[in-house]
Amino acid sequence: MAPNYQPLSSTVKMVEIQQLYGLVRKYASASPPEGQWNKLEQSLFIDSIWNHYPMNPLVFRIVGDGPDAKIICIDGNERLSAIKSFIDGTIPWIDSCSPFGQQWWYDCRSDLSVTDMVLTKSQQAAFESTRLSCTFVRHLSEVQAEEIVRRLRH
Repeated sequence: MAPNYQPLSSTVKMVEIQQLYGLVRKYASASPPEGQWNKLEQSLFIDSIWNHYPMNPLVFRIVGDGPDAKIICIDGNERLSAIKSFIDGTIPWIDSCSPFGQQWWYDCRSDLSVTDMVLTKSQQAAFESTRLSCTFVRHLSEVQAEEIVRRLRH
């Protein structure tokens, strides 16, 4: 006899980084903490985006319906934090394709060294319009969310 269960309702979308940045700014406190990446790991992830390396989708849990719905990241908080840190100017992109690991900053800062580079507006727009794969799951219990995270990490 088959188990009696309700299948999960999920949607996979390609979402622009600028939209993800908006989500992380709006719902940062709603997302449970994961292990924290250091600044180098964050910079390497930004390099992965620039170089179009394959990556796992970000996974979000949608709680509630309509305008009051909350979107909670259940897998990918470190990646979202790296994106936010890069756009906010707390980490550079370290270009792995340059011979000396050139550092690129999202925007101009007062403490840049003479070898640091700043993205142009068109480069910023290119980064922000890059799309990442995201899975949005509705009607997910806490237990189911924890189980998804456990399975994704093994």
